[in-house]
Amino acid sequence: MLTEINCELFMADGKPRGSIFFKEGLNIILGGGTGANSIGKSTMLLIVDFAFGGNTYTNSDAVKELGNHTINFTFRFKDTNYKFSRDTADPNQVLSHLDNKTIPIEEFTNWLRIHYNLDLNPLSFRTVVSRYFRIYGKDNYDEFRPLQIKHENMDKAISVLVVLYGFYDSVAAFREQYKIADEKLKIFNNARKHNFLPSSTGGQTKYKENMERISDLQIQRFQLKNSIPQKFDQEEVEKANHFNELDHRIKNLRRSIRNHRNDLKIIENNIALGGYPTEADLSKLQEFFPDANFKKITEIEQFHNKIQILLADELHERRELIIKDLEELESQLQAAQIQYNNLNVSQIFTEEFLDQYTSIDREIHHLESENKAFDEHSRLTKNKKEAAQRMENHYEDVLNQIQESINNQMEEISNDISDNRDRPPKLTLNKHNSYDFRTPSDTGTGTNYKGMIIYDIAVLLTSPLPALSHDSLLFSDISNEYVAELIKWYTKIGSKQAFISFDKQDMYDDEEMLKIMDDNTVLKLGDDEQALFGKKWSRK
Repeated sequence: MLTEINCELFMADGKPRGSIFFKEGLNIILGGGTGANSIGKSTMLLIVDFAFGGNTYTNSDAVKELGNHTINFTFRFKDTNYKFSRDTADPNQVLSHLDNKTIPIEEFTNWLRIHYNLDLNPLSFRTVVSRYFRIYGKDNYDEFRPLQIKHENMDKAISVLVVLYGFYDSVAAFREQYKIADEKLKIFNNARKHNFLPSSTGGQTKYKENMERISDLQIQRFQLKNSIPQKFDQEEVEKANHFNELDHRIKNLRRSIRNHRNDLKIIENNIALGGYPTEADLSKLQEFFPDANFKKITEIEQFHNKIQILLADELHERRELIIKDLEELESQLQAAQIQYNNLNVSQIFTEEFLDQYTSIDREIHHLESENKAFDEHSRLTKNKKEAAQRMENHYEDVLNQIQESINNQMEEISNDISDNRDRPPKLTLNKHNSYDFRTPSDTGTGTNYKGMIIYDIAVLLTSPLPALSHDSLLFSDISNEYVAELIKWYTKIGSKQAFISFDKQDMYDDEEMLKIMDDNTVLKLGDDEQALFGKKWSRK
C-alpha cells in the first residue's frame, strides 16, 4: 500500500511540510471548514494518482506555476518499504531507491500489479485502477457512465470488469473456441474461392438435384459397363483413361517444347545480330536510294543502338528463363513417356467407350465433390454458430455473476445509508458491449453521484481493486445526511485504501462522522499559506 509522499515544494506557513503519511482504510485530504477553493485538495489527490503511475498531475496548475519537480513516495508490501521518485519533467521514468535504478513507468506499474497480487492479464494496472481515481481534471466522473473513462466505449469498460473479477481466462477460452471455428470456416471459403477446393452446391435444393443426377449417372455407368462383352473392373478403366491422358499430355508437352525452342532461337538471334540495320546495311541502301537523308537515318540508328544496349540484359535474362523452362518441360516429357511405355492397357476398350465412361465418371465425381463441400461448409458453419452461442451464453453467465455481486453490495450500502428507505442504484450488464447504470425512479444529480460513489465502494469491497480516490466535487450535490453515512462506509474497506478530499465539515453535526474525519485526516489544508504549496495561484 501507499504509505508516504514527499515533495520539497510542499509548504505551510513558509516552512516545508515534510512527508505526508497514509494508512490502510480511509485517508482524508481535509480542506477548510467553510469550503475554501484552490488550496490543493484535488492537486494532492492527483499527486497520489501520480504515485500510482498516473500522468494527469503533469498537466496540473501546480506544475505550470512551479515548474517541473520531483515527487517522492513509498509503498509497503509484506513489511518492506520500497521508495521511489518520479519527476514531472520525465514522467515516463521512475527511480527506485532500493537499487538506485531508473525503470520505465510501464515496468513500475507492472511491479505494482505484481505486489498487489492482481491478475489483470491482458490489461495493464493503470487501465483498471485509473478509472476508480475520480479526481477533478481526469474526466472520469460521468455519473451516468461510471464504468467508462473518457472516449471509451462500453465494450472496453465491461471487459475491464471481466478482467478485474477474474473471469478473463474462462471467457478467453470460449472466445478461442469461437476464433478457431471462425478461422476454419474462413480458410475453407478462401480455399474454394481460389479453386483449391470444389465449390459447394449453393443450397439445399441444388444438393438434392445433385443427388438425383448422381443416381441417374450411376445407372448410365452401370449400363455402359454391361455393354462390353468381357468383364472388367474399375481399375482397368482408370488405367485406360490414364493411358489416354498421358498421350494427350505428351502431345501438349512436345508442342510447348517446340514453342519454347522457337522463342529461344529468336532471342539468341536478337542477341547475336541486334534488332536493327548495321552500317553495312545502310551503305547498300544508299546505292539504291542516293537521295535519302542518311544523316537522319544514322541518328535513328544510333538511338536504336542505345535501346539495344538497354535491352540486352533483359534478353539475356529472358534467355535463361526459357532455357530453365525447357529443361523442366523436357524432364516432364521424359517422365510421362516412361509412364506411357510401361502401361499395360487392355485392348477391349474403344476410345468412344472410354470418353463416354470417363465423362460420366467425372461428372459423378464433380457432383459428389460439390455435395461433400456443401456438407463440410454446413458443418463448419454449424460449429461456428454453436461456438458463438456457447461464448455468448458463458459471457452472459459471467456478466450476471459480476452484476449480482456488485448489485448485492450496492443494495447493502444503499439500505444502510438510507435506513432502508431508498432504492439502491442498479447496474445492468446487458451484453458484452452494453450496460445501464441508474437509480430507479430518481434521476437527480445528487442521487446519481451518490450512486457512483456507492458503485465504487461496492467494487472495492467485492473485487481485488486495491484503492480508490474520490474528489470533494463528488459530494457537493449529495445531502449532508447521506454524505455522513457514506464517509462511514469508507472505513469498512479493511486493508485497502481510499483517498478522498473533503471540505465544509463545519456544516455537519453527525458526531460519528466528525470523529471519523478527525481520525483519518492525513493532510489539512487552508487558505493562502496553508495551501498545499504555501500559496494560492488565484491570488493577485
